[in-house]
Amino acid sequence: SPTFEAACRDEWKRRVHHLIQRYFVDVTGFFKLLGSVEGLVSGSVALAVLLWGSDKDNFLTSSSDIDIYVPNECARDAIVVYLVRAEGYSIDNRATVPGDYGYAPLSQSIVALNRLIRTRENTSRRVDIIVGAQSAATLPLTSFWSSLVMNYISETSIVSLYPNLTLQGRFFTTPHASEERLAGPLAKYTRRGFVHEDFVHTPRCAEPTTYCPGCFRVTEDHKSLR
Repeated sequence: SPTFEAACRDEWKRRVHHLIQRYFVDVTGFFKLLGSVEGLVSGSVALAVLLWGSDKDNFLTSSSDIDIYVPNECARDAIVVYLVRAEGYSIDNRATVPGDYGYAPLSQSIVALNRLIRTRENTSRRVDIIVGAQSAATLPLTSFWSSLVMNYISETSIVSLYPNLTLQGRFFTTPHASEERLAGPLAKYTRRGFVHEDFVHTPRCAEPTTYCPGCFRVTEDHKSLR
């Protein structure tokens, strides 16, 4: 039904606008710029859009930040200039990378991090702008700590790389992260009702700390929700 498809599209746009407007006054202008530099929004904000209206909804707090991923430093600079001039943010020079991210695969997929902060009416908002390695904004997503947060919003799309698990509130964790690195995120999301499950390896796997070789994935493939 073309009418129902249009209604669904409008609902997705409404969800995105409602959650993003807490960070940016001009949501449309922000996404227009984001599309022009081939960037995307990921992290808890993208997860919140996907789980809107479910029993896992309403986990964003006033202190929740927004993560923007871009393919190069030129894209990063364009967004920084826009947020400072048009949205009233200021640069936080205390942000560092790659140590903030805790384990090698993710650190190796990130070139740089810039953090911006804005405080209005006793409410602070934080924006992290992350430059992906190999000129790919999507590269860091595949090294995230969990399948639960492998989702993103672009100018034109909302994408979940593991939709069946994510929409059911279930998730796997990466084999590369230590128990110490996972302790904080695991506790945060299990408190919210999400369920951590063990990945069932096939006999082809050399050891349980490796990725399964039986399934080669790419972003926005037929197993993704777009």
